Amino acid sequence: MTTPISDVFDAINQGGVVVVGSFDTHAISPADEDRLRTFIRETDRLARSDAPGDAPPLCLRSACWAAQTMHFLCRTLLDRIDVATELPADLAANRPSGTSASEHWSVDLVLRVLADIDRRCAGANQLDPLRTTIRELAARWPLSAIGIQTDLSPKSMSVVLSHPTLRRILVDRIVARGDADRANLPCVADEIAAATPTKIPQL
Repeated sequence: MTTPISDVFDAINQGGVVVVGSFDTHAISPADEDRLRTFIRETDRLARSDAPGDAPPLCLRSACWAAQTMHFLCRTLLDRIDVATELPADLAANRPSGTSASEHWSVDLVLRVLADIDRRCAGANQLDPLRTTIRELAARWPLSAIGIQTDLSPKSMSVVLSHPTLRRILVDRIVARGDADRANLPCVADEIAAATPTKIPQL
Protein backbone atom coordinates (compact mmCIF):
# COMPACT_ATOMS: atom_id res chain seq x y z
CA MET A 1 0.00 0.00 0.00
CA THR A 2 1.36 3.42 -0.90
CA THR A 3 1.24 6.71 0.93
CA PRO A 4 -0.84 9.11 -1.20
CA ILE A 5 1.25 11.88 -2.72
CA SER A 6 -1.48 14.32 -1.80
CA ASP A 7 -0.95 13.41 1.88
CA VAL A 8 2.70 14.41 1.59
CA PHE A 9 1.73 17.63 -0.20
CA ASP A 10 -0.86 18.36 2.50
CA ALA A 11 1.76 17.77 5.18
CA ILE A 12 4.08 20.28 3.49
CA ASN A 13 1.31 22.88 3.53
CA GLN A 14 0.17 22.26 7.09
CA GLY A 15 3.41 21.21 8.78
CA GLY A 16 2.12 17.71 9.50
CA VAL A 17 3.85 14.34 9.55
CA VAL A 18 3.42 11.49 7.08
CA VAL A 19 4.71 7.99 7.81
CA VAL A 20 5.90 6.14 4.74
CA GLY A 21 6.42 2.44 4.22
CA SER A 22 9.22 0.55 2.56
CA PHE A 23 7.10 -0.19 -0.50
CA ASP A 24 5.82 3.33 -1.10
CA THR A 25 6.45 4.77 -4.55
CA HIS A 26 5.95 8.13 -6.19
CA ALA A 27 3.37 6.61 -8.56
CA ILE A 28 0.05 8.40 -8.58
CA SER A 29 -3.43 6.90 -8.80
CA PRO A 30 -6.40 8.68 -10.45
CA ALA A 31 -8.03 9.34 -7.05
CA ASP A 32 -4.72 10.55 -5.67
CA GLU A 33 -4.27 12.85 -8.66
CA ASP A 34 -7.68 14.42 -8.12
CA ARG A 35 -6.84 15.19 -4.48
CA LEU A 36 -3.44 16.50 -5.43
CA ARG A 37 -4.87 18.85 -8.05
CA THR A 38 -7.27 20.23 -5.45
CA PHE A 39 -4.40 20.91 -3.04
CA ILE A 40 -2.32 22.50 -5.78
CA ARG A 41 -5.11 24.84 -6.86
CA GLU A 42 -5.67 25.93 -3.25
CA THR A 43 -1.96 26.42 -2.67
CA ASP A 44 -1.75 28.43 -5.88
CA ARG A 45 -4.66 30.59 -4.75
CA LEU A 46 -3.00 31.35 -1.40
CA ALA A 47 0.45 31.96 -2.91
CA ARG A 48 -1.03 34.16 -5.62
CA SER A 49 -2.82 36.34 -3.05
CA ASP A 50 0.51 36.85 -1.26
CA ALA A 51 2.63 37.42 -4.37
CA PRO A 52 4.25 40.85 -4.89
CA GLY A 53 2.49 41.40 -8.20
CA ASP A 54 0.76 39.35 -10.87
CA ALA A 55 1.96 35.75 -10.72
CA PRO A 56 2.28 33.65 -13.90
CA PRO A 57 -0.55 31.23 -14.77
CA LEU A 58 -0.63 27.91 -12.94
CA CYS A 59 0.78 24.93 -14.83
CA LEU A 60 -0.82 21.90 -13.17
CA ARG A 61 1.43 19.44 -14.95
CA SER A 62 4.56 21.13 -13.59
CA ALA A 63 3.18 21.37 -10.07
CA CYS A 64 2.14 17.70 -10.12
CA TRP A 65 5.62 16.73 -11.29
CA ALA A 66 7.11 18.76 -8.42
CA ALA A 67 4.78 17.03 -5.93
CA GLN A 68 5.82 13.59 -7.19
CA THR A 69 9.45 14.65 -6.97
CA MET A 70 9.00 15.93 -3.42
CA HIS A 71 7.27 12.67 -2.50
CA PHE A 72 10.33 10.77 -3.76
CA LEU A 73 12.73 13.02 -1.82
CA CYS A 74 10.77 12.75 1.44
CA ARG A 75 10.38 9.00 1.17
CA THR A 76 14.06 8.51 0.38
CA LEU A 77 15.11 10.81 3.21
CA LEU A 78 12.97 8.95 5.76
CA ASP A 79 13.46 5.41 4.49
CA ARG A 80 17.17 4.78 3.97
CA ILE A 81 16.52 1.11 3.26
CA ASP A 82 15.91 2.37 -0.24
CA VAL A 83 19.46 3.27 -1.31
CA ALA A 84 18.52 4.71 -4.72
CA THR A 85 18.94 8.47 -4.42
CA GLU A 86 18.86 9.55 -8.06
CA LEU A 87 15.63 10.93 -9.47
CA PRO A 88 13.65 7.97 -10.92
CA ALA A 89 13.84 7.67 -14.68
CA ASP A 90 10.17 8.48 -15.28
CA LEU A 91 10.38 11.68 -13.22
CA ALA A 92 13.61 12.71 -14.94
CA ALA A 93 12.03 12.07 -18.36
CA ASN A 94 8.89 14.08 -17.56
CA ARG A 95 10.72 17.03 -15.98
CA PRO A 96 9.31 20.41 -17.09
CA SER A 97 11.56 22.29 -19.49
CA GLY A 98 11.88 25.32 -17.21
CA THR A 99 11.58 27.68 -20.16
CA SER A 100 8.45 29.50 -18.98
CA ALA A 101 7.62 31.65 -15.97
CA SER A 102 4.50 29.52 -15.46
CA GLU A 103 6.60 26.39 -14.95
CA HIS A 104 8.89 28.11 -12.44
CA TRP A 105 5.98 29.50 -10.45
CA SER A 106 4.17 26.17 -10.42
CA VAL A 107 7.16 24.01 -9.49
CA ASP A 108 8.04 26.42 -6.68
CA LEU A 109 4.59 25.95 -5.13
CA VAL A 110 6.03 22.63 -3.91
CA LEU A 111 9.82 22.84 -4.15
CA ARG A 112 10.02 26.09 -2.17
CA VAL A 113 10.78 23.85 0.85
CA LEU A 114 13.72 22.21 -0.96
CA ALA A 115 16.29 24.00 1.24
CA ASP A 116 14.58 22.57 4.34
CA ILE A 117 14.83 19.05 2.88
CA ASP A 118 18.52 19.66 2.16
CA ARG A 119 19.15 20.82 5.74
CA ARG A 120 17.45 17.75 7.17
CA CYS A 121 19.49 15.57 4.85
CA ALA A 122 22.76 17.31 5.77
CA GLY A 123 21.91 17.07 9.47
CA ALA A 124 22.00 13.30 9.22
CA ASN A 125 24.93 13.03 6.82
CA GLN A 126 26.72 15.89 5.04
CA LEU A 127 27.88 13.44 2.34
CA ASP A 128 24.48 11.87 1.75
CA PRO A 129 24.21 11.24 -2.04
CA LEU A 130 20.59 12.41 -1.91
CA ARG A 131 22.00 15.92 -1.55
CA THR A 132 23.43 15.62 -5.07
CA THR A 133 19.92 15.05 -6.42
CA ILE A 134 18.65 18.00 -4.37
CA ARG A 135 21.39 20.27 -5.73
CA GLU A 136 20.63 19.18 -9.30
CA LEU A 137 16.99 20.11 -8.77
CA ALA A 138 17.96 23.42 -7.18
CA ALA A 139 20.18 24.29 -10.14
CA ARG A 140 17.18 24.00 -12.50
CA TRP A 141 14.71 25.86 -10.27
CA PRO A 142 16.29 29.08 -8.91
CA LEU A 143 13.28 30.17 -6.84
CA SER A 144 13.52 26.95 -4.85
CA ALA A 145 17.32 27.00 -4.66
CA ILE A 146 17.77 29.83 -2.16
CA GLY A 147 19.75 28.50 0.79
CA ILE A 148 21.28 25.62 -1.20
CA GLN A 149 24.89 25.80 -2.35
CA THR A 150 24.80 25.04 -6.06
CA ASP A 151 25.40 26.77 -9.38
CA LEU A 152 22.17 27.97 -10.97
CA SER A 153 21.27 27.35 -14.58
CA PRO A 154 21.79 30.62 -16.51
CA LYS A 155 18.78 29.82 -18.73
CA SER A 156 16.53 29.22 -15.73
CA MET A 157 17.77 32.39 -14.04
CA SER A 158 17.03 34.33 -17.20
CA VAL A 159 13.41 33.11 -17.18
CA VAL A 160 12.93 34.04 -13.52
CA LEU A 161 14.63 37.42 -13.79
CA SER A 162 12.62 38.36 -16.90
CA HIS A 163 9.32 38.11 -14.98
CA PRO A 164 8.80 41.04 -12.55
CA THR A 165 6.91 39.06 -9.90
CA LEU A 166 9.24 36.06 -9.95
CA ARG A 167 12.24 38.39 -9.83
CA ARG A 168 10.79 40.13 -6.76
CA ILE A 169 10.10 36.78 -5.06
CA LEU A 170 13.65 35.65 -5.78
CA VAL A 171 15.19 38.81 -4.33
CA ASP A 172 12.91 38.82 -1.29
CA ARG A 173 13.73 35.18 -0.58
CA ILE A 174 17.47 35.79 -0.91
CA VAL A 175 17.24 38.61 1.65
CA ALA A 176 14.92 36.70 4.00
CA ARG A 177 17.12 33.60 4.02
CA GLY A 178 20.39 35.52 4.23
CA ASP A 179 21.84 33.91 1.11
CA ALA A 180 24.96 36.09 0.88
CA ASP A 181 26.40 34.37 -2.21
CA ARG A 182 23.28 34.98 -4.26
CA ALA A 183 22.86 38.50 -2.86
CA ASN A 184 26.22 39.40 -4.39
CA LEU A 185 25.21 38.37 -7.90
CA PRO A 186 25.15 41.60 -9.98
CA CYS A 187 21.58 41.06 -11.22
CA VAL A 188 20.38 40.50 -7.66
CA ALA A 189 22.52 43.13 -5.93
CA ASP A 190 21.05 45.85 -8.14
CA GLU A 191 17.51 44.74 -7.26
CA ILE A 192 18.31 44.70 -3.55
CA ALA A 193 19.84 48.17 -3.76
CA ALA A 194 16.81 49.50 -5.62
CA ALA A 195 14.42 48.02 -3.07
CA THR A 196 16.33 49.19 0.00
CA PRO A 197 15.39 52.69 1.19
CA THR A 198 18.33 55.07 1.27
CA LYS A 199 19.17 56.16 4.78
CA ILE A 200 19.46 59.96 4.93
CA PRO A 201 22.11 60.98 7.47
CA GLN A 202 21.10 63.44 10.15
CA LEU A 203 22.72 66.86 9.84
